[in-house]
Amino acid sequence: MKTWKVLLVLMMFVGLIGCAGSSNYLPEHALTNPVDAVSIPHPIEIEKTGIKTVTTFVAVMDPALWTEIAVIGGIWPVLAQTLEGKILKGYAYLSEVNYWGDFLLRFVFCFSKEDLGQVKILYFNRDGGWAYQLSGKEIRYDPKKFDDDKEYQNKIFSQFGMTLSQMDSFWIEYLGKKEIEVPDDLSSIQEMVIGSPEWKNYKKKLASVMKYNYKMANGKIRTGYLPLDAFRQEAVRIPGFNGAERFLERAKLPLIALPFTGIGLVTIAAINIVGDAVVAGVDDDWSGYYARAKIVRYQMAPLFRQICLVYKKLLEGRDERIKTLEREVRFQKILSK
Repeated sequence: MKTWKVLLVLMMFVGLIGCAGSSNYLPEHALTNPVDAVSIPHPIEIEKTGIKTVTTFVAVMDPALWTEIAVIGGIWPVLAQTLEGKILKGYAYLSEVNYWGDFLLRFVFCFSKEDLGQVKILYFNRDGGWAYQLSGKEIRYDPKKFDDDKEYQNKIFSQFGMTLSQMDSFWIEYLGKKEIEVPDDLSSIQEMVIGSPEWKNYKKKLASVMKYNYKMANGKIRTGYLPLDAFRQEAVRIPGFNGAERFLERAKLPLIALPFTGIGLVTIAAINIVGDAVVAGVDDDWSGYYARAKIVRYQMAPLFRQICLVYKKLLEGRDERIKTLEREVRFQKILSK
């Protein structure tokens, strides 16, 4: 009960501290089409293009991106820079939450593993105002300078971008800290030839995450998280991209999907954090941090990060309890001999 009260306090206040947001500039890699923010091309559209190989891998999502989740999922822009300075584009979508409470993004590039070789990869929030490493850490960058100044762009990729091999090293270290034995040939990178069994399996898994398909006016098929009626509403919604419009209307924590069985944390899923718990409804005629206020999305980032940290601490307690019970069982076996 005490833990539950602490979580409520965190939800009420941590996100309202406020922090730096992005400028009014909209970078070239922003997802300006709302359709792109809630759906991706169906795999059959990739097959139609004649693309031979797709490479995919999983990385950590910064919990701040919960502020951009549409119902239960989201899609975000990804850029990779080659050694020659060429920019390759991909996308990432919310895939799952792992055993230790980290939300995971699945990254998709329509390139071979060889093509991606030593490229440095970064991902961004939907409007490109904020940038992230594959480890889930936010980095500070200037979106306009990133577009206008090639030297600055090179510096950002060089300092913060991660290669596929570095991604593998990250996961090896991550699992090692969890005391998981890691095979020497472990790789988080999957290269799939279109039409192969691996590709078919990927399509099957994708269909379990994005269960809905939409036929667009141009005849192309897209797939997403939302039922058709909800997709139609989101697909025509004009997103706010400047400093005054980057506000969060309604944000629901996707904690209902978490494999958690301790205190009644899953009931948070029924709480509309912005609409009910913090501002008790959005009123467009009133602005500010409190009461019936518009909430700038990035001002909510600390709240989501803090809730994730609290959740992870609870899971650590779960794991410690499991270890204690295992030791007790082993001790009892010794005594019974």
